[in-house]
Amino acid sequence: MWAISPDSVERLEKMRTDEELKIPLLLDPELEATKALGLVNGKGDLPHPTTLIVEPDGVISYLRIDEGVVTRPSNDEVLDALRASAKK
Repeated sequence: MWAISPDSVERLEKMRTDEELKIPLLLDPELEATKALGLVNGKGDLPHPTTLIVEPDGVISYLRIDEGVVTRPSNDEVLDALRASAKK
């Protein structure tokens, strides 16, 4: 599990500390990964908040794209998707 963000190193480190995150935070300041995945918002300057599960063979088994940062999948929703993925 990891997160990709266009935010600065400083902002990501603050978020890591404030939220006590233990996952890797990857930088995408030019939105290269975001654009490659087709996850740029309509304005073209920010990514859509997205949660996805990618299988070892590259198949996406779970994808949720939200419009804003306030709406996110619950932990239970993501865990259920991971459990379903593990059963395959």
